[in-house]
Amino acid sequence: MTCSSTIKSLGSVVLLLFASRTALSQTAKEYQQQASELARSYRFAEAVELLQTGLRLHPGNLAMARQLGVLLVRTGNAGEGERLLREALARQPHQLELLDALAEAALRQGRASAAVSLLKDVSWHRPEDAQVQYRLAHALFLGGEFQRALEPARRSVELSPRDSALHRFYSLLLDIQGKREESYQQLMEAHQLDPQDDSILFQLGERERLAGRLSESVEWFRKASQLDSENPLYRSVLSEVYTELGQKDFAAEEANRARELTEAFEAYARALGLAANGEKQAAADLLGPFVRRHPEFVTGSMFLAGIYSKTGRKQEALDLYLAVVGRYPAQSTARQEAAWILVQKGQYQQALRTLGKLTEEDSTRSLFEAYKREEAMDYPGALAALQRVQTENPLNSDVLLWIAHCLRASGEHRQALEVLGKAGKLGRGNTRIQEQTRQVQVEQQREHASRLFQSGQWRAALRELTALVEMPRERTTDVATILQIAYCHQQLGNLNEALRHYRMGLRMDPGASWARQNLAGVLYQVGRYQEAANEWERVPAKLRPPQIWQQLGFCYAYLGRHEAAETSLQIALNSGLTTPALLYHLGVTRLRRTRSEDAWRLIRRSAAANYLPAKSLLKQQTRLSH
Repeated sequence: MTCSSTIKSLGSVVLLLFASRTALSQTAKEYQQQASELARSYRFAEAVELLQTGLRLHPGNLAMARQLGVLLVRTGNAGEGERLLREALARQPHQLELLDALAEAALRQGRASAAVSLLKDVSWHRPEDAQVQYRLAHALFLGGEFQRALEPARRSVELSPRDSALHRFYSLLLDIQGKREESYQQLMEAHQLDPQDDSILFQLGERERLAGRLSESVEWFRKASQLDSENPLYRSVLSEVYTELGQKDFAAEEANRARELTEAFEAYARALGLAANGEKQAAADLLGPFVRRHPEFVTGSMFLAGIYSKTGRKQEALDLYLAVVGRYPAQSTARQEAAWILVQKGQYQQALRTLGKLTEEDSTRSLFEAYKREEAMDYPGALAALQRVQTENPLNSDVLLWIAHCLRASGEHRQALEVLGKAGKLGRGNTRIQEQTRQVQVEQQREHASRLFQSGQWRAALRELTALVEMPRERTTDVATILQIAYCHQQLGNLNEALRHYRMGLRMDPGASWARQNLAGVLYQVGRYQEAANEWERVPAKLRPPQIWQQLGFCYAYLGRHEAAETSLQIALNSGLTTPALLYHLGVTRLRRTRSEDAWRLIRRSAAANYLPAKSLLKQQTRLSH
């Protein structure tokens, strides 16, 4: 199977990733399907809100509760996600997906022992799953149970002997337990599986150094430094070992290189700050001398080349990228950026020569790895795999679209727009690229509006939100935005507009209880008591907080429904609400129903809280009694 045919066969999958529908479905299955699509399109907040709406309409649906719980855990609301998952587990005990998700929720909340208990159950049912064994060992490790973590870690290595990360973790546990030789052997296994990992080489050097084998440790540290020649730590440690060996010249040379590289990274950090503040020229001026003095400083070279590229200095950017490629041929990002500049210059053959070739097998494997990682919502992992594919397919707009998707999922909207810009130049008139670009721009505007809304800048938020819903194909389709507009109008005192937007939003999502309560509050403010009562009555009685019972009582009192008013106000009072207004209105309703002794006691309590209507009524009563 060729790379191009693989891309073509996955094309329909890629298209599905970009699909999104906003109309709310009626069946539980449709809610789940749409939430899955939203999550695939990284619209997690909308997926959560949709599932919550679905659960209000289908409260007994186990699959929907499980889906919502897993999504909440993955998006940072582990406490609420755990609650839903436990409710689901109570109805479907020993469901392995639930146990696994609950273990993740426990770990995210720092409860390692609870995660261990759950993962042991999963491990018992899946004894041949290396990742389950690793997760159990990791949970035990986080809980400080190093001895107990050894066996599942050993088992994970046995089940997946080609995974270098599992060998490294097992090596760490063995080292903690004082099993130095076994730990060293596991680290060597990891090195043989991943010989280009400089951090493993550094660890091996540290082991040799601790064992007193200084000459051997120097070789490992030198290899690590060769793979990551800009790392000042490796240089510094080499200097220390050379000093111990009495090789003062080598020690001084490495110490000097460590100092210079540390200074270079400090300059890089300052340049980052300048660039973030829009001072790109100042950042380039600061960083340039360090990059010229230290050609091995790849981090600085790549950042400086990026600044040059963004500020129109394409040839300088190209020269830097090609210098990096010449020194480090495996630096794929430098290859891709250099090739892209060459493509913009129309030098396609040179661009392809700069890119080089990945083997067909690697490209195919990378595509499927990207798909697998995207399915698991591991967008950075999918992005890394796709960027490997892009090296062989620099002009393939489908790959660029998928890369943009993963960038969006990681919240990197600016970078996503840059990639879409490249795709747009390669595929002019491509409606999918145009649609993706429009969606990213909409998301950026929505995020900006949300920040204004959250900070209470109601007028500015209203302006942005209104512009959002008036965009082509966005008009009146986003319930959350319309309800936010209503709330902004309410905060600004535009009560008629608030009413209109609350009603519009509630027609689209009748289950938005908070919006219904706000609508009732606005109706009450404008004196439309019957309509306000109607809205509050639509909130189920068992879900009404004391404040709603109070407001209902006020409405009934204004409508002359004194018995209903007394009942509602009494429920609010029994629930612990004792506002002066409640005491006054309850007292007045009881006066109307000739229950004077209890009524005057309530009115006096209200007056004691300085409620003016109650004080006025007491004065009138005093004058009449004299």
